[in-house]
Amino acid sequence: MLGYGGTYEWYPWLWEAGGQLLTADGTKVAFNSPEGLQATKAFLGLYTTQKVIPEAAKTWQSWDELEAAFASGLIAMYEAGDWVLAPTDAKKPAFEWGVAPLPMEKTTSSEVGGANWMINKNTKNPDAAYKWVEFITGPDVFGLMDSYKRQAARKGGTQQIDTADPRMQVFLGILDYAQALPSQPNWTNVDYNCLEPDFQKVLLQGASVESVMADAETCGNNALAGK
Repeated sequence: MLGYGGTYEWYPWLWEAGGQLLTADGTKVAFNSPEGLQATKAFLGLYTTQKVIPEAAKTWQSWDELEAAFASGLIAMYEAGDWVLAPTDAKKPAFEWGVAPLPMEKTTSSEVGGANWMINKNTKNPDAAYKWVEFITGPDVFGLMDSYKRQAARKGGTQQIDTADPRMQVFLGILDYAQALPSQPNWTNVDYNCLEPDFQKVLLQGASVESVMADAETCGNNALAGK
């Protein structure tokens, strides 16, 4: 979604090209590498060079807008997870459609969710908050996710997801290659304040990938250092 710069959808492209978000010790960003530049040029080039993304996408900021564009035939495909199956079906596209993994570069990759659970340091009920996070990320989550026909982000259990749906099988198959976003506490600052604004400069202002990735590297390293 161009409204956000598309970094969430960009992560697998980086990993599949052999790139990494951070150095092994988590203290520096690592995305401004040859692999990172290759992946970013290919990803953003879908709009700037290949011209396969419609101009209307500049304002899209929700999955509902993507689902509607696909169901109406405005776009032929889009990158998403298992959460779009039911909403897209509900829009009743006038054609048969399916799910396929992303094209592989050096390796196969995807991203795993579950990165949104956290405990605010200012909470008045830290024990209760911890119990909730412990529950929602624990073994009981498998039954909960089955009821939504969604994959759990954790391993160590068996789900009874609708195995008759071949589209879900694609998502289940790629789960073995999925990676989590960095657990570095300042990573969100890198994403929201460095990468996303700089991606916007490429998409909306015509800036070069090389210049914005260099800028995002400096910005990201400062963010990781808490500056």
